[in-house]
Amino acid sequence: MKAIGVKVAGAPIMLKVVDLPQPKPKNDEIVIKQNFAGVNYGDAIRRKRGLFKLNEHGYFIPGFEGIGKIISIGNDVQNFKIGDRVGYLSEEGGGYSQELCINEKLVFHVPLEIADEIAAVMTCVGTTAWHLVKLANIKTNNWVIVHGASGGVGLLLVQLCLLRGAKVIAIVGTQKKKEFLQRYDGIETIVRNELDITPQIKTVTNGKEVDTIFDCVGQAVLEMNLSCISKGGTILYYGSTSGHPSFPGMQILMNSLRVQGFNIFNLLKETSDWRSEVREFISLLVEKKIEIFVDKVFKMENAYKAHQLLEERNSVGKLIIDLR
Repeated sequence: MKAIGVKVAGAPIMLKVVDLPQPKPKNDEIVIKQNFAGVNYGDAIRRKRGLFKLNEHGYFIPGFEGIGKIISIGNDVQNFKIGDRVGYLSEEGGGYSQELCINEKLVFHVPLEIADEIAAVMTCVGTTAWHLVKLANIKTNNWVIVHGASGGVGLLLVQLCLLRGAKVIAIVGTQKKKEFLQRYDGIETIVRNELDITPQIKTVTNGKEVDTIFDCVGQAVLEMNLSCISKGGTILYYGSTSGHPSFPGMQILMNSLRVQGFNIFNLLKETSDWRSEVREFISLLVEKKIEIFVDKVFKMENAYKAHQLLEERNSVGKLIIDLR
């Protein structure tokens, strides 16, 4: 089978199509023949910073999620059978491969109403966004800031917050991304640049401070976040594209701020919890209450171009690798 692997950390071009033996499942594992794999910013971070371990064949295969059908199962597998259409969530990676061997605890059934291209990219962003909004306890008329609002998680945060009746301020990096977000009614979109955008935010809210901030950027927006958040407000910190922020303890203490981090893979320690999150999120997709936007689909030999787009901040929504 073919996979997309990397031997050493470096630029996107380090990703190469390689030939690997077909995997054989252990007793509690299944093998999925995949159609598509989702691309996430975490894949690029691991490749770039060398945050990975090589497999027995000398490669690291990125990829947290994908879609396919089961072609082989271990002797102890109870909840799945050959032919089942499934998705998964894998902290260890491995998704950029035509066949993936994975523990059954990390797998879930995908209903036929969800197209392959959507199923391939819904697990990481969907579970993350769904859980973040639950943690935030968004209420009607709350003011909410969503950083990275044109990304995979960001677009879903915008939609989920709107469903809960929040007033959303979407922060994006370019005018093009601002224009894309016009598809969603009821939000205000601001382009983040080198200038302080706090006055623009205060203009939108008529001087009112915001109740919740979803932050995937980190240090570059820390000062802005702290100047906009209300006393007793919540900052949900789930990414650090500009580096980890140095939160000021005094301001957090004196203003009774709630700062909460979130790592999706911690959910995997509670199997029933993360699967229920996926099912709840899927129901919203099936009912067309929310959408996942797929920007581009790449052939395996062009997977490096997907990473380039992510690092250059030139994509909107989700990117997919075609493994067929």
